[in-house]
Amino acid sequence: DSVQNALKVDGFGLFKERSFLTELQASGTQLVGTSLKHGDLVYLKQMAGTSSRRTSTTVLDSQAFKTSEKASNSHPNSARPSINVVEDEVDQALSKADGTIKRERDSKLCHHNANGRCVHCSALEPYNEAYLKEQNIKHLSFHSYIRKQTSGMDQGKYFVFDDINCRIKPGCREHPPWPKGICSKCQPSAITLNRQTYRHVDNVMFENTKIVERFLNYWRTTGHQRMGYLYGTYEQHTDVPLGIRAKVAAIYEPPQESTRDSINIQPDEGADDVDAVANALGLKKIGWIFTDLITED
Repeated sequence: DSVQNALKVDGFGLFKERSFLTELQASGTQLVGTSLKHGDLVYLKQMAGTSSRRTSTTVLDSQAFKTSEKASNSHPNSARPSINVVEDEVDQALSKADGTIKRERDSKLCHHNANGRCVHCSALEPYNEAYLKEQNIKHLSFHSYIRKQTSGMDQGKYFVFDDINCRIKPGCREHPPWPKGICSKCQPSAITLNRQTYRHVDNVMFENTKIVERFLNYWRTTGHQRMGYLYGTYEQHTDVPLGIRAKVAAIYEPPQESTRDSINIQPDEGADDVDAVANALGLKKIGWIFTDLITED
């Protein structure tokens, strides 16, 4: 209704997608559940049958308002569930860290005093490609990737994702409809998948070699594959700018049925007890490990 009053037009519909599939019903109230957020794009399309359509939407609006009001009164917190996510201490520390790569003064290239800085000795950003290549670092750390996306004048405020359309264009008369025929005019454009440039964990370290050896003994004895959950902690990894290291203290192997080339994880009644013991020891589940080994004979 606000759109109609602003544009002074009638006989249109608002849709979530460019293809006009999901219509947003007209409403004079702000209802929770439309899954619209500030900044979302909506698409306007001319519609036929203005009077009947507006009458039906008014009835729907009143019913939706009554349902929403009843639900909000009976469950005041169900409309907007609170999400309490606690970041790991390492993530909190890295978010506040400067992250720049300090460089010493070069006696051959720098022609200033000890307190000055130039292009040869000024600090580098943690995502500097030349530095990463020089140090043989193949992937950005996650926090370096975030810094890169939020850098610049706009600080990532106007970062836009590509609108990819993989639909086949209908109405092509040069051949039978898909799947009996397709041509270059109606087929979607090719999509090339790039490798992920960052990783969430830059290094995995086990407290001692016996942890892995004990885990591999099952495969050595039976020839069957095995999986387990890694319990440990996260810490800063100084070899990578703003890097994170996973420090593994134990491997928990849940109930499972395995063969030479498969693993079937069974229901685990003791999973909660394992998590409780790990929490008491200051550990948490930080990943998983599995074998993919084949004997030579």
